Formats: sequence, C-alpha cells, structure tokens
Amino acid sequence: MALISVTAVRERADVMVHVTDTRANADLFVFKAQSRNMARGQEEVWYEVDVVAIADVSIMLVDSIRAADLVVHFVNSRDLAGWRRSHDLEGKLV
Repeated sequence: MALISVTAVRERADVMVHVTDTRANADLFVFKAQSRNMARGQEEVWYEVDVVAIADVSIMLVDSIRAADLVVHFVNSRDLAGWRRSHDLEGKLV
C-alpha cells in the first residue's frame, strides 16, 4: 500500500481497514516505514501521508472486523511484513 492517507469519511476511503492485535486474525502484516522511499511500491510497508493526492490508497479505520475490507496487524520488523493469506486486495494496494 506504500503511501497511505487515513480518512474519517467513508466515501473518501478506498479500503476499510481493521487493525488487530491478534496475529491470527490478520490478512496482512504491516511494517510502518520511517520514510517514503522505503514504502514506495510495497503493499506490506506503509508510510502515512497527509496529502490525499499523493497517496496510493486512502483508508478508513473501522472498529469491526466484519466492516473491514482488510485486517492488518502491525509488526516491528520489515522481515515479518507480508500477506498471511490469499486476499482479493493482494497486488491492488500499490
């Protein structure tokens, strides 16, 4: 997903995302990048941007797994990031 923007407006979101602390529930393990360059072109490495126009994808965070298009778990290592199961959004987030 590389460069992402977070919105509170459902109509502006490309993907509804639920963040889980339970690794087994995640579709995607995500590593938060410290720089834009590190995240570009990498679905599993996210860098949050404030300007929607430069974002690859706009997400809305949702409380319910059932309301989510994608369930993510944040990891502390780039090596742990990646898809955990086959998903319709795989390959479409960059």
